Parts: sequence; C-alpha cells; structure tokens
Amino acid sequence: MITIKKTVVLGIAGPCFFAHPAIAQADSLNPSDLIPRKSPFPEIPRLPQSDKPLKTPLLPGQNPPVLVDESVQVETFIFKGNTVYSDLDLSKIAVPYLQEPQTLSDLQELTQKISEFYANAGYVATSATIAQQENSKITPDKAVITILITEGKLEAVDIQGADRLEKYIRRRLPKPNTIINEDTILEDIRLLQANPLVKQISASLIKGAYRDRFTLNVEVVPAKQRSLALILDNDRSPSIGSFQRSVDFTDRNLLGLGDTVNFKFSNTDGSNSVQFSYFLPVNSQNGTVGVKYFYGSSKVVEDPFDEVDISAVADYTEVFFRQPIIHEATADSVQEFALGLSFSRETSDFTLLGIPFPVSRGSDPMGETKTSVLRFSQDWSKQSAENVFFARSQFSFGLPILDATINSTGPDGRFFLWRLQGLWGRRLFDDWTITFRSELQLADSPLVPAEQFTLGGFSSARGYRQNLLLGDNGWLGAVELGIPLYSGSLGNLSLAPFFEVGTVWDNQPQLIATPSTLASTGLGLRFQAKDCLSARIDWGIPLINMPDNRSTLQESGVYFSLRCDIL
Repeated sequence: MITIKKTVVLGIAGPCFFAHPAIAQADSLNPSDLIPRKSPFPEIPRLPQSDKPLKTPLLPGQNPPVLVDESVQVETFIFKGNTVYSDLDLSKIAVPYLQEPQTLSDLQELTQKISEFYANAGYVATSATIAQQENSKITPDKAVITILITEGKLEAVDIQGADRLEKYIRRRLPKPNTIINEDTILEDIRLLQANPLVKQISASLIKGAYRDRFTLNVEVVPAKQRSLALILDNDRSPSIGSFQRSVDFTDRNLLGLGDTVNFKFSNTDGSNSVQFSYFLPVNSQNGTVGVKYFYGSSKVVEDPFDEVDISAVADYTEVFFRQPIIHEATADSVQEFALGLSFSRETSDFTLLGIPFPVSRGSDPMGETKTSVLRFSQDWSKQSAENVFFARSQFSFGLPILDATINSTGPDGRFFLWRLQGLWGRRLFDDWTITFRSELQLADSPLVPAEQFTLGGFSSARGYRQNLLLGDNGWLGAVELGIPLYSGSLGNLSLAPFFEVGTVWDNQPQLIATPSTLASTGLGLRFQAKDCLSARIDWGIPLINMPDNRSTLQESGVYFSLRCDIL
C-alpha cells in the first residue's frame, strides 16, 4: 500500500501595477494607478511541509518455482515472453552459464538474476522461470534451455472515492494491459498527489484471476472543489483608495474535466474591477488551454486631483496554452519544466472632466492605448521537503496588429521586453525558513504604462507607497525569514523579518525620477487558522528617504491582508 501525504504550497503574489516613470507623491499624480497590472507571473510556491512521501513497494518480488532436473552443459538459452527487454539484453546475464556444466540450482540462480534485473528496473510483477514443457526433452551435453519470462500486466484500474474526478485521474494512470512498472506507477501517484485537485491518494496492487494479472486499486480524497473567500487588504494605490474589498470564487472541477474557473470582484473607494479565468486540461501531461478576462473602471479620489475628475477604463483579454515538457516526481521531490504561449489584447481609456484626454504616456490624442502582445514563457520549478526552486523567463512582443496604438515618437504598442523571475526557499531548523526572491526586466524601447516595472508596495518594497517608482527596466531583490511563534489548535503564527531593494531605469533618461532606487527592511506577522482564515500584517521601514504625505497606513509602511474562506 502506498500512502503519500499532501504537500501544501503557499504563494507569493507578484506586483499589481505598472505605471508612468515618476514618483507618485501626494502632490504628483501617477495616471497608471487607475489601471491594475495583470501580472504575467504565476504565484510562486513557498517551502512545502516537512512530510516526505515514502517509496513503499507496490508488490513483493516474485519467487520462481523450484524445478528438479539433472546437470547439463548449456549450448544456448532461448527466451520467451519477453517484450520489455530484448533477447540480447537477457543473454548478457546468461553468458556466464554457458561456460561450464550447470546444476539445477545454477539455472535456478540464473532465473532469479533475470527476475532481479527486471525488479531493479521497476518491473516487480515480472518473473523468469525454467519452462517445464519446453525443457522436457533436452540433450545433457548440448542443452537448449528455454526460459519463460512472465511479465505481469494490469488487468484493471479500480478508482474509489474520486467522484467527479475519476475520469481526470484515470487518464493519468497506466491503462489496463500495461506491463506493471512500480517506478512508473509510483511517479504517477506522486504527481497526482502534488496536483491541487487531489488532497490525498493511495494505491496498491492486488492479484487478479491469473498469476500474471493484477488490479491497481486507487483510493482518492479530492481536494475541496469550490471556494468562496472575502478579502480585505490595503494593496492598492492611494490615488484610487488603498483599502480594497474583494470577493473571490473558484471551482476547480467545473465540468468534471479537471477544469478550473475563477471569478473575482474587487472594489476600492475609487475603483471597481472584475476578473474571470478558465483553464482546461487538454492532455494527460497537464497541457492546459485557457482564457483570462479583466475589466476595471477607476477614478482618482486623492486630494487634490479628485477635483479634476480623472477616470480610466481598462479592458484586457488573454488566451494561452501551457505545456509541461518535463513533469516528474521521486520519493523526495517534484520537478517541472513547462513552455507557455499567450496572446493578449488590452485597451485603456482616460478622461479628464469627462472628456477623453491623453493623461497617460503612450496614449493617442483621445486618451486611448491599445496593445496586442505575444508572450513566450519558460517555467522551471523543483520542490522537496527542504527546498523549493522556481524560475521563469518570459519574452513579450508588442505587435502592430489589431489596431494597436502606433505613435511617431515615444512609447506605443510596438516593443520587446524580457522578464526574469527567480525564487529559492529553504527550510533551516525547527521549521525556520528563508526565502530569496529576485526579478529583472529589460526592454528595448520606452514602454506603455501597463508593461513597465514598478517598485513600492507589498510585493516589491514594503515601507513605501504602492507604485512609488516606475521605469521601463528594473531589478528587485528580496530576502525573508520565517520564524514560527505558535502552532496549535488555534492555527499557526509566524514572524517574518525582511529586506528588499530595487532600482528602475528608463529608456528615456530625462523622464526617470531621482532617486531611482528603493530599499526597506521590516517585520511581518503571518497567521493561518486552519483552512478558514488567514491574515498578514507588514511594517516596512524605508532606508532611502522619499517625499510622502503618509496620510494612509500604506504610506506609513503598514500593509495588511485578511482572507476569510466561507465556502
């Protein structure tokens, strides 16, 4: 019996906005605060729990039958029934038994070695025996010995407890009549255990009606299919109201195909937005197609710019395909390398006093910006009980198609940029953890606001205002400790000291603000109450002084988030 414990993976969200290359102070307006950034990066996993999946044999080794016969001089061996390995592969094992007369125990030893050869490669249900019928008449001085290879096969796959996930899981397990390989089955089970749709899974092999036939019994506990959460945080820019209220709904198996749908509504004093996404697996290797949609309307509510009625509307649609090329699991780790291709279309419109106006750089005379972007990404991740690694590279091509904005000078819909993101987390001692995170962006030309690199805020430089510093190019480095303070019936509480530093630079140097670097340090608290409530609060201390009116908690360096799962 195999029982593999679930590895819990948490996430670190990426930056939320891109904006104009200027400092968004109380007396200066950042137009791009009105347009939330759709981060191209997925959530990054933190260190998993310390539970390790154990490699338990699915089936004990097969002992070939003991035969009684006389000593013979073997001239050749004939192998029957073998499909996994060729006659040449098996003959190499038998060569030492051709040189001298062999006793019955010697031949028995040979069949045992062949069985072990299969078992060492994972074929634990395969055995080698001396075929009695074929060896009933042999010449003792020139014996031709026939060895029968019985390759155990799956008779059936019995899945219990999966409910609407049964078809999804069955496509990711060996099919009936497949030659049994313990390593392959174990890897399939471990990959399913790492799947967010599965809470727990175990498997065992049971003998069937025939000696070489077995049934794979799989017991599944599905993960919670639906979730509905209420979220409160202050992660938005003060220009549109930093305090944000959100409702987030997810169904992780909408049509019984392992497909996921997500809907999120967010609101601040100056903005409303809806987000929708749908992901559909298209093959057993977890290839996925999907669509994302975002619509948001915003207006400036921060003094003194609230008097001039600056508003924006943003509309974003993306279709994508992602295919893992390497997806493997061992007793100690899970590793994946995947390629992704997406195409997005985004439109933003600005108005001043209700009249279309080019408030944001890169917009046309009517205040409108349109982009058509092709993105190619490469993701690599590896997780174990002690370490987690993640790296992502993404190339973005702004294409002059579908009425994309084209300007004679300055930024427009034509651009190329490269983004690189990496993370390494390690478990230290007594459940202490340390996480290093870095991001880099390089662009070949001035960028429209939606594609720029931002610093300031929860995801980049805590202690500063959201989107305080922006540019076409940028770099960020961060390190955070996780120090457990309490773990008990009420939940888990941990302390999180951190240090973050980043810089930006522009492809139009005269536009970049000075200084162009932010650095901060501080402390955070994390609380998780089982599966229903999670909270965080961070206090960041700026290490580089920047002008600010500090009229909100965020501008005073305090960030918080409260999530309550009601479904």
